Amino acid sequence: MNKFANLRIGKKLALLSTAGVLLLAGAVGLSLLALRAVNSASDKSQQESRKMTLATKVDALLSQFPAAMGGLATAKRPGPEVDAVLALRAEYSGVFAQLKSASIVDEDKRLLNNVEQVIVPWRELNNRLMESAKAGNHIDAVTVRRESLARFGAVRTAFGEYLAYCQKNTDEIDRQRQALTSRITYILLGFGLVALPAAILASIILTRSIAGPLALSEQDLDQVAGGDVSRD
Repeated sequence: MNKFANLRIGKKLALLSTAGVLLLAGAVGLSLLALRAVNSASDKSQQESRKMTLATKVDALLSQFPAAMGGLATAKRPGPEVDAVLALRAEYSGVFAQLKSASIVDEDKRLLNNVEQVIVPWRELNNRLMESAKAGNHIDAVTVRRESLARFGAVRTAFGEYLAYCQKNTDEIDRQRQALTSRITYILLGFGLVALPAAILASIILTRSIAGPLALSEQDLDQVAGGDVSRD
């Protein structure tokens, strides 16, 4: 007679439970790694999106300066026009400072430094025009427009390079995020396709290894119950 102690059912059930726990732990580990990678990619995407938003706002503010300075050159009483230019400059400076704070990469800083360098002569020209207007001096509107547009063009060119750089980074990060999402999806799907059949197969094998000896033991018990005491 086969003894129940020799069946080692407890060990086999423990093995099955351990395999299930390991599969579950693997799935959880992969999910956590995937979540961490996606969150990291999302953070980068949000950072680039914020920079792009600030850069677009700076570009829009820069576009308002030529009209504001043009009105200053033709104004008979330039006080309100000067105030408008100063208010526009203050708003621009605040947004530009936020943009610099959000730009932590060396290339970002280099391009923004280029913008600041070409802004200096343009700002100096605007300062002279405002001082002349407040002093009541005659301003040649044609000359002012020509000089202002020339220096403003250099500013727009420099900032246009930064805008193009931001757009390129935004597009690249979005592409990487989409590729990462697809890769993680395939990995999790592949893990599921391998783990599920493996779990089913292991369960079948262990069930048979337990059920077989149990069936033999049941037969031995039936024979003993029938009077055959020769079974061990």
